[in-house]
Amino acid sequence: MKRFLLIEDSPIVIKIIRHLISGIADLACDVAMSLNEAKQLLRDRDQANYLAAVVDLNLPDAPNGEAVDLVLALNIPTLVLTGSMEHTLKDSMLEKPIVDYIVKESRFSYESAIRMVQRIDKNKALEVMVIDDSLTSRKHTRSLLERQKLNVSEAKGGEEALQILDANPNIMLLIVDYNMPGMNGIELVRNIRRDADKNH
Repeated sequence: MKRFLLIEDSPIVIKIIRHLISGIADLACDVAMSLNEAKQLLRDRDQANYLAAVVDLNLPDAPNGEAVDLVLALNIPTLVLTGSMEHTLKDSMLEKPIVDYIVKESRFSYESAIRMVQRIDKNKALEVMVIDDSLTSRKHTRSLLERQKLNVSEAKGGEEALQILDANPNIMLLIVDYNMPGMNGIELVRNIRRDADKNH
């Protein structure tokens, strides 16, 4: 059974999420209604067993997102679930290595959170390559992808990317810079398409 951690103090939200996952045979959640309960759960269970954490920003004993920092410190992929649409708060959360920021607007918000938890599980088997001559851009893009638990490799140019692809045919997604010295992004894609099936 795959599990995620739900840190939420609203009984209605907990009930909705439990109802939504009741139809998913291999997914369950552990619920903590406060920061202290979350700490206790994380002490009692191996946190490596959690696919992700869905965390409410405003808890009775953690009104400023302290629960988000708790699970991020344990390297658990974190989705922020909040009723706040305040842009300053959202921006400050997105500066942290969270997976997503979901506003509690309707049932669709909770469905989105559950789909993202399932996506994180599937991403563990996906290989991705970032091709960019800028080290800063490569590292930034890699960081964003690794938050989603994708397996990421890097290449600093088209020729290197082709060598990596030859050695690792399991790479399913390329994120390619257009302007690169030597072989640019369009030329790289042409080279790959020449050798790969159109549907690959």
